[in-house]
Amino acid sequence: SIGIGYVFKVLTKTAKGKFDSPSYDEALVFNSDSMMMKVIGLYLTLFGMAYMCYWTFGASSIWIYLMVVSFCLPAILIILAMEKHVLSALDPGRIISLITTIGWPYLLLFGFSYLIDLGLEFAQGQLQYWLPQAIAYPLLFGVLAYFYIIKFNMFGYVAFQYHTELGYGIDTENLIANQG
Repeated sequence: SIGIGYVFKVLTKTAKGKFDSPSYDEALVFNSDSMMMKVIGLYLTLFGMAYMCYWTFGASSIWIYLMVVSFCLPAILIILAMEKHVLSALDPGRIISLITTIGWPYLLLFGFSYLIDLGLEFAQGQLQYWLPQAIAYPLLFGVLAYFYIIKFNMFGYVAFQYHTELGYGIDTENLIANQG
């Protein structure tokens, strides 16, 4: 979908030092890399791993698995956006490398990502409670888009801050334009 392509384009543009919002055309070109299919593949793989974990270690292992995956999800999404490969995004070594490279600020990234998700959940609940369905559902899509653009922009900014350590290149002219 164009929404998935757009939020990933927001992440990559911010990570490369360009802080203006991507145009509709840029999102379409970026989505030509079939990010939607990659995200679906990523989540299907994560669900499949949860299923294997459940049948191998029992029901109580699911909680541990979900805690680990939710903690690693910002790193997984950053890797998927920057490298555009599902297998790279699921590589435990790559995930641990990104988390340890960022260090303690990764805890803040995770915390703020979690708070954005809680804010989205709260906003959805309030919209559904106070507004009729005919108005609430279209607004829900707008709220969802807003919260995810903010979240992915934050992921991109962290990748931008640590681009040298993470090995991601940035456009030098973007840095010069942002300083001027």
